[in-house]
Amino acid sequence: MWLTIAFGTTALGYASGSELPPLATGSEAVRKVFDVGNVRPLQSSSFESLRKYFSAKQQKNIEEFLHTQDQLIEAKDRLAKQAGIKQQWWWPKGIGVEVHVITKNDLLTDRSTRPDKLRISAPQLLNAKLEITVKEVYTEMAADGTNLGGTKISKVMLVPENHRWVIDEVAFQTRQYGRVKTETLTEILTGETKQLRAAWQKIEHGKVE
Repeated sequence: MWLTIAFGTTALGYASGSELPPLATGSEAVRKVFDVGNVRPLQSSSFESLRKYFSAKQQKNIEEFLHTQDQLIEAKDRLAKQAGIKQQWWWPKGIGVEVHVITKNDLLTDRSTRPDKLRISAPQLLNAKLEITVKEVYTEMAADGTNLGGTKISKVMLVPENHRWVIDEVAFQTRQYGRVKTETLTEILTGETKQLRAAWQKIEHGKVE
């Protein structure tokens, strides 16, 4: 159920006291990124339509990931061609599973599967910054009745850029199996880029089979 969103809020501290962007642009950004019916792998083609919803800082992190991913796929395809392998799904032994998980997940929402329930809060304006909370509920049950589900709370922080609110950071808190995991979007992108770069170096240095 969507919450009612107020419009036209202004505050001091942005562009020497000028009006902040409409709150609706922040809600739009969060809906476009989080309110989707499928897991959307982070790729250059899929990100292009989402670019304007992220800050320049976060765009840089995403672009670095995408560049590293493209480098890795290019190196993999070159190795496959040399070995006479034509299957697109092929990856060298030792890095395939790890790379598959990274490239198939939706890194922008930290999802590997779609949530069963999704709720997006109304935006809150704090010190010329905007915060929107996304709550996801997963209700998967095992055959023996064990609850495999969990909940995830994503605190989306937005800043004003180019006359609209854009996503500058996301803090994810996941509760599952009695444990709590916290991670930010920046940490996820940085970590996954590092892993893809390490896989690319293995191929480039001939350390794969």
